[in-house]
Amino acid sequence: MSRAEASAQAAAKLYLEMRRFSIIELNWRRSRQHIDIVAQKDEVIYLVSVSYRPDSSSAERVHALSATKLRQLQQAAEAWVAEEKWPGPYQLAGVEIGDPNFAVISFTDTLI
Repeated sequence: MSRAEASAQAAAKLYLEMRRFSIIELNWRRSRQHIDIVAQKDEVIYLVSVSYRPDSSSAERVHALSATKLRQLQQAAEAWVAEEKWPGPYQLAGVEIGDPNFAVISFTDTLI
């Protein structure tokens, strides 16, 4: 992970904590599966993808994941849920971080 990606993830973590999410895990990895942040709020687990956009001046300011990346996140989420034997609800979420100041551009708590 590059320094910029680590800073973006730290900004996303702080953003979630300020909104009363409990951070369960950072950088969960199994084989080819990866979840940037696993967080919980109100008995719901949020499996969060963090995207960093160094040039946030783009007109596209929405957390957009390709169909392939979204499918990979869904598979990773299912693996995490099975491994942890999580019985409750869970959501795929995304935080987009941009510009040199690592500002939160968007947070989407329901990617699917």
